[in-house]
Amino acid sequence: DIDDPPLPPARSALEALAGRPLPPTPFDERAWPAPHPPNESNRQAIVSHLDLLGTRHAQSPSTTSLSSSRTGPPSLENHPAFRSLVQRCRLKFETQFSFLAVLDDEQLLFLSTGGFPPGLDTLPRSVSYCAHTILNEERGLVVLDTHRDWRFAQGPLATDLGVRFYAGALPPALRV
Repeated sequence: DIDDPPLPPARSALEALAGRPLPPTPFDERAWPAPHPPNESNRQAIVSHLDLLGTRHAQSPSTTSLSSSRTGPPSLENHPAFRSLVQRCRLKFETQFSFLAVLDDEQLLFLSTGGFPPGLDTLPRSVSYCAHTILNEERGLVVLDTHRDWRFAQGPLATDLGVRFYAGALPPALRV
């Protein structure tokens, strides 16, 4: 389905069955938020356990300490290895921007970005391509032209940020 994503049932057939006009479908609107997969609670438990942003072990400042301290692993946000990977991808594929992100509950959290508009730190799950990648599990997802793919053509990533190409994979640790 890389070049030709699956199409939904024909609208005319659905309206004939209903006997009346139906509201616009995601296909009509050319934007489709991916549903949560059946194993989402397991995937989310793994993401939370990995604590990629280092927030699980954060402690509130102590009243007896002059400095706040954190226990547990440091955040992997903007780790030098991630920044290097994002920059290499950006150069290799000659893109305006690239990113490495993790989908957490209801938002896409960027671990590292290159070329993004200032202040763009998260996106809602409903507009992320990563939510679709999760549904494909080990196959990942490649969208050669988001403007030609009915699932993404009118979504904010394609229309507002100008995203045309997407490639994503689910790490083996998150395949549940």
